[in-house]
Amino acid sequence: MNYKKEIFKEDGHSLISVILISLLITTVILSLITYILFSNIITSKAVNKKKLDLLCKTAVELEKINPLPDSSITYIVKIDSSEITINKRLKGIFLEITAQAKNALTLSEHNSQLTVTGTTSITGNILFTGKEITKGRILGLQTPDKNFHKGMLLKSEESNLEVFKDSVFTNIFSFQKNNFDITFDSEFILDQSTYQLLKNKNVYLSSDLTIRDSLFLESAGAAIKFAVGGKVKIKEGTKTNINLEIYCDSSVVIEKNSVSKNLVIVSKSGITIEKNSVFTNTQLISGSGILINGSQFNYPTNIALYVDVSQEKMLDASIEIESSFINGSVLLCCSTTGIQSNKSKILINNSTVKGIVYSENYSEITGSIVGSLFTYRLKYYKKPTEYINWMVNLNINRNDLDNSFLCPIGFKNTSPTVIGEASPNSSGSENNFETLKETWIY
Repeated sequence: MNYKKEIFKEDGHSLISVILISLLITTVILSLITYILFSNIITSKAVNKKKLDLLCKTAVELEKINPLPDSSITYIVKIDSSEITINKRLKGIFLEITAQAKNALTLSEHNSQLTVTGTTSITGNILFTGKEITKGRILGLQTPDKNFHKGMLLKSEESNLEVFKDSVFTNIFSFQKNNFDITFDSEFILDQSTYQLLKNKNVYLSSDLTIRDSLFLESAGAAIKFAVGGKVKIKEGTKTNINLEIYCDSSVVIEKNSVSKNLVIVSKSGITIEKNSVFTNTQLISGSGILINGSQFNYPTNIALYVDVSQEKMLDASIEIESSFINGSVLLCCSTTGIQSNKSKILINNSTVKGIVYSENYSEITGSIVGSLFTYRLKYYKKPTEYINWMVNLNINRNDLDNSFLCPIGFKNTSPTVIGEASPNSSGSENNFETLKETWIY
């Protein structure tokens, strides 16, 4: 009897040992699997990071064996199902070849999570700093198509979106009230009769400026630069193609049915464009906000808003484009990127932008972009919910942008500043800028 009990006791020790050994083996196996998966993720990220660079290098090597071009040519080649844009030209006795992939969307917020829903369609590469794109649902919107994205998904640890220095805008918004050819202390009306008096003049107005009638000449004619202390109004039905630059401390309103060419407007306050107006070779730059409704901007166009986040009233500033067509660039630049209290945005609704949309804060877009969107964050609002970094009914087609489309430099160095003398806070010509009207580069 005692013998049997002793045997039973020994069997119990063996069972515990087997269980412990099994647990140890299971732990080792799970650890090994976890290590393998983690290694694969790291390797995958490294491959994704290098893939674009290798594709472009491959494209360059392949193009070396093709015939020399007579002039600069741009075309698309396909490598491993990815489209690479090639530009090839003779530079002296050397052959210069550049290659790049086409990014339709660049999202620069660190470690961002992208979600897609609705009728979103992206043709071109997506570059972002997050982990993945997930599909979401919003009541009343259709589920996204499984093939909503045609292009490469590129991931980066960081994306430097800021391309403009603060001094670009702070100098543009500053002008000195001296060194002008003509000064007016009362409201001034620019029309056919007064235009002849102001050709090739720098004019300072302490009060309001009104532009009216037809100033549509056979050629653009001599330039006029205005520095305006009051408001600016371009009256309904006005037509002008003269080289006109206006730098304004107050608001600007361009009334409906206006036609303008060769126009630069820089305003510290808001700029409003009313319906049925048409613009060509135009720059609108504001330090408060821009509202565009039912108008057409032909190429080249530059629409820009600068937000100084140290001014609380500026934190809700926006470029709002409704039922319009923009052929050029739409820019939102901030003194500091990533401030949570900053709600400034580019809002594009029921409109098409052919070119570039660039935002250092939010982009809220339910229209179409034929070209590229560079943004810090995406935003979609459906009362009462705000969706951050959701692609909702977003339509971007990078491939349909003309290969010959030229992107604006925007600004160039100049000394002194564009009107009058250099501002006191300038440290030299390197910090002085003026807007470009007709200089564009690839």
